[in-house]
Amino acid sequence: MFGRNDNEFSTVSEFIDKKSKSLQRKKNIFFSKVDHVLHGQHEHQFSKQDVLNMDKNTRCKVCGILLSEFIVQHKMDNFSPLLKPRSKQAVKTE
Repeated sequence: MFGRNDNEFSTVSEFIDKKSKSLQRKKNIFFSKVDHVLHGQHEHQFSKQDVLNMDKNTRCKVCGILLSEFIVQHKMDNFSPLLKPRSKQAVKTE
């Protein structure tokens, strides 16, 4: 704890846990990329460090969409049922 670097681990189990989490994230990203190629749909994955750093506009690790574009797209999808389309008859009478 004291005098230790972040790269040093006190036990082998801590090292194994950290490496297994890292491998799990890499595996999830790989399979998301495969699903994106085959089916066109995937779960967007952004780097936590990049999201917390407000200076950069991070990209999805799978498809490359910007975080700001994803946020706008997500908001539009949520609000689209609330938006009422204008009818063609109302447009003709104006």
